[in-house]
Amino acid sequence: MNIGVIVEDLGMSQLSYSVINNINSACEHNSENDYVIFYENMSNPILPANCAIMNSSELWSFEGVAIATTASSAMFALEAINKTKKFFYIWDLEWTRGHNKTDFVKNSRPYRNENITLIARSDEHVQAIQNYCNRKVPYIMKDFDIDKLQEIIKDES
Repeated sequence: MNIGVIVEDLGMSQLSYSVINNINSACEHNSENDYVIFYENMSNPILPANCAIMNSSELWSFEGVAIATTASSAMFALEAINKTKKFFYIWDLEWTRGHNKTDFVKNSRPYRNENITLIARSDEHVQAIQNYCNRKVPYIMKDFDIDKLQEIIKDES
């Protein structure tokens, strides 16, 4: 199975570390899946990655499972690719801060779109997301747990 993860960048962040570290571990122990990390903004990776790394502009030709990690990458995945099962792993509650936090319609689009499956990081995030977008969050996955991710993908197939 092809699994693509879309991140803002691969630089110094807990998300980048978790994604690369867990994919590297999966690559060492499991050869049945191929992983690709797509980035929106170029930066030096926090860790060397044992999988393909591509700019998100290459996402249009990707076939497999796409895991978005930000609202912008979720919207990009929804608009750019058709032949892919799409998930939105909500790592951060982005709408709670920032300069455009008052634009509910724009900010809630990836959360409310039925063509993407929502995954939260914790029970607390589930409650916040459901209150924000009035949509059930069916899955919880802590710190980009690859084993849990594979269970979720199989459950949705």
